[in-house]
Amino acid sequence: MSPVRCALRPKSCQALADEALRCGAQLERGIDSVRAQTGRRPTIAYRNGTEKELRPRLTTGADGRTSLVRKQAGIQMKILAATHVIAGLLVDGGSRWLSDHYTIGVEGDVQFYVFPQGCGHLRLYTCLANEQATRWAGPGGPKRMVNAFARLRAIPEEMGLADITPAGPCATFGGEQSWCDEPYAEGVVLIGDAGGYDDPVDGQGLSLAMSDVRHLSELLLSSNDWTQSALRPYAERRTERLRRMRRVSRTFAALMTTFTAAGRARRARFYQASQQGREDLKAALGAISLGPDRLPPAAFSDKLHETLLA
Repeated sequence: MSPVRCALRPKSCQALADEALRCGAQLERGIDSVRAQTGRRPTIAYRNGTEKELRPRLTTGADGRTSLVRKQAGIQMKILAATHVIAGLLVDGGSRWLSDHYTIGVEGDVQFYVFPQGCGHLRLYTCLANEQATRWAGPGGPKRMVNAFARLRAIPEEMGLADITPAGPCATFGGEQSWCDEPYAEGVVLIGDAGGYDDPVDGQGLSLAMSDVRHLSELLLSSNDWTQSALRPYAERRTERLRRMRRVSRTFAALMTTFTAAGRARRARFYQASQQGREDLKAALGAISLGPDRLPPAAFSDKLHETLLA
């Protein structure tokens, strides 16, 4: 199993917050009205009961897809339109699901994911065609999604999906891809989804964000120069990492979220080729398990991926 894919997000966030406090950081929760201003000595203002303003050497925007820091700093984002939508739901009652196994598959017009979270909790995801964006919408959406998983023929009955119940809301979001050529401005730098994100179809979001943290931290600790020009190596490395994952996720999405007759035939050919241990398949999709930094540039070439999809 993948410990990152199956990590319980609230616990992961709490672990990071605890470590930050241990290292001497100041942590504030529940803030709003964030205002970031660029400059040699940037300012970051916010409200947490009272108005507060800080003047750090560098403001790091890690505030997600709709980043206010990005918008206020005037950093431009590029977006490739989604070919599908993704929905997620936390459920209870999954005690019969094996705690060290996750599953990804396609049945009918749904790509499905099941990720164990411990203590009988599971995270369920589906990928659907764009025109199915409202399939799990409304008050009855979570129950409909749970029922759909219970009916999956690909999942053995003994895994217990007939026992699960919704434990939270069902959220649906697009599978678009985005990036910033320059995820920084004077006195501001972006990490994680704030600086651009990949299609979640191959589940790399947390890994990509942690890579940003590591690489930016290493750069800042290696020099007292935190100017825009000094941040360029971080940006270049990040841009290439996202480019590589965009190529991989486009291929994976084309394989797994095309629900036409042609798409099913292509999946069948892919599964057959996978069983033969073909090296080109391992290279083209290897970044899903190894990460984009541990494979040669040829693994991300359009020629290789177009051949795989042909």
